[in-house]
Amino acid sequence: MPATYGLANGVWFKLKQGMRGLVVHDRKGAPVVFLICQPATRYYQVMTRSDWMPALVGEVI
Repeated sequence: MPATYGLANGVWFKLKQGMRGLVVHDRKGAPVVFLICQPATRYYQVMTRSDWMPALVGEVI
């Protein structure tokens, strides 16, 4: 998913390319996007107080 910034627990962070997501279609055929997550790096964990972080494209926070 193209993005220039992300927001987690009130903390904004800059992105170079975006985040990975999975597009599926609901029963009516409308697209729905799910963010793909991975265990947080130590830096991301301290910055956002979250154990999980988005899977980023071409970078690591």
